[in-house]
Amino acid sequence: MEKLLTVCIPTYNMEALLGRCLDSFILDQEYMDKLQILVVNDGSHDNSSKIGHEYETKYPNTFKVIDKPNGNYGSCVNAALKVASGKYFRICDADDKYDNANLKGYLSYLEKATADIVLSSYYVLSYKSEIEKKYIVPDGLLDNTYNLDDFSFYKNGCQDLRVMHCLATRTRKLIDNNYYQTEGISYTDTQYVFFSFLYAKTISFFSKVIYHYYLGRDGQTMSKEALIRSHMQLMQNAERLVSEYTLYKEPLSANKQECLMNSIFLEIGTFYGFVFSSIKNCKEQMSKLQELIYKSKESYNPCPIEQKLMSFRTYRWWKRYHIPLSIIRFLVNK
Repeated sequence: MEKLLTVCIPTYNMEALLGRCLDSFILDQEYMDKLQILVVNDGSHDNSSKIGHEYETKYPNTFKVIDKPNGNYGSCVNAALKVASGKYFRICDADDKYDNANLKGYLSYLEKATADIVLSSYYVLSYKSEIEKKYIVPDGLLDNTYNLDDFSFYKNGCQDLRVMHCLATRTRKLIDNNYYQTEGISYTDTQYVFFSFLYAKTISFFSKVIYHYYLGRDGQTMSKEALIRSHMQLMQNAERLVSEYTLYKEPLSANKQECLMNSIFLEIGTFYGFVFSSIKNCKEQMSKLQELIYKSKESYNPCPIEQKLMSFRTYRWWKRYHIPLSIIRFLVNK
């Protein structure tokens, strides 16, 4: 049977939560046969591989484990794409899960879908499984396929859905364009979103919640402690996105420009916000940021990074009055 959906699950030392994630894909055999769940064990030192292989043994038509040396998030996605056979491709972090109750309907939707990318609703939950935010597809967007060049996320009230947790991309779009994620660093889920929108021409929407995104776990890459160690990886992601954007020498519609710039500024805005709030001596970081802004001015299509950064009053003060960020931080926190 043709697989409708390939789900890559990057896994590193996730023995405590991996079972919860994999259980969310257990369905009737008819539907499970339509799933390809790739547990990519990124050199874990715990029982993650063993747990994955237990599911593979029990459900061999659905689960497959890829054991590989540690190479971080992007290397897991790259490994999965080499064997992905689903009509659509998605990612699920091992400490998150899918909404099992809505998965059958989702697979039925994907079977009929013709769009290059399909966006669905998702929840943000606390580590204790309490729902904190709901991001729901507006009813008016259902039952249609839209041309991305003509579709405005802001006018349609769904600008918060342009994230990995919502996104299914036609696998052939990724493979035919030789898509790969940067290896050795974190936060590369933004690359997946950026390139999916770059390659795609059409989009459709599935109304129900598919992804449960959990926050608050110790050691998550978005925790303050992890960001202190790895915040320059946000800049590395931004550099790749800006580089690809500036290399694109064909005119992009205003709506597609806005989509791609959303991914770019998500990385840059997160980087700047964290640097300002948490890095005492940030001369190197701000120098990198200025280099990236200079690079963006080479773009064939508009790339208004600095204009967007000027929405931060602290950046405006730094840029206009040459006040050191350490002094601005003191004034803001006084």
